Amino acid sequence: MLSSVIGMLLFPIASTVAIGGEAPAAQGEPPTEQCELKWQAQDGTWSTYTDGVRVGTLATNESFELPPAFTANVRTVVCKRSSLLPMENDWKVLAIDLPLALSDGHGGFVILERDHDRARAILRRVTLSADDMTRLNAYLGRTNALLKQAPRVRRADIYKGFDVAQLDCRDMTRFVPLGEEDPNRIGDWLLYGRDANADGQLGCQEFNYTTRVTEVDAEGNTTRVMGRDGRTGAVSDHHPADPEVLGQFGGMKTWYRERAANGSAQPAIPVKE
Repeated sequence: MLSSVIGMLLFPIASTVAIGGEAPAAQGEPPTEQCELKWQAQDGTWSTYTDGVRVGTLATNESFELPPAFTANVRTVVCKRSSLLPMENDWKVLAIDLPLALSDGHGGFVILERDHDRARAILRRVTLSADDMTRLNAYLGRTNALLKQAPRVRRADIYKGFDVAQLDCRDMTRFVPLGEEDPNRIGDWLLYGRDANADGQLGCQEFNYTTRVTEVDAEGNTTRVMGRDGRTGAVSDHHPADPEVLGQFGGMKTWYRERAANGSAQPAIPVKE
């Protein structure tokens, strides 16, 4: 699966390059990086998310976390750096069951991935000097020790659910209602509930279950949502029209898009297609 992911990365193919990349960082300075998340929808299309994604600059006590709406379907993390030698915090991506592809921007990759409790490196279109190989092997040794100490955390377990209690429906000015036929974006909200007063819409006290859109097709139709039951804490990943979910949580659903910080009707989580 990893090979197919890397094969789809949006960088041109280049001839073999040195692992140090095009502009090694000065002594004592960390390499610059531009990181992004890549995921694949069920129709095979790929999308990219870049806002605030960082790996190398994580603090010692920080873990690598995915934005909640992307937890279910991210396939890999890609970091373009001025050096392809791993940084100390890179193992934190592997700790949540994701591969990390270090890119030189010209088709060269060092891919770090986890095989049970061991880390390994796959080199694509790069060459290693003897010194670089020694550094890489030393890093993998340290990473293996860290992975054995840390419990394996799967992405489904670290999903930060959006419980009903976390959505303060008393202030719905933060949200823009969407119609059933409006195209969706990753990060939109889908709320389920029971129309207790039969007025044809869900009011503040009628929401039973809150989800976020995690996957859409090319026409903007939502194909997957993920949410947490505010009553039981159970995490669900399902189609928005799943009849069992509709029946369990009231039989009615309504869509919202959270306003951006400037108040515009844009998704709070920006997505670069």
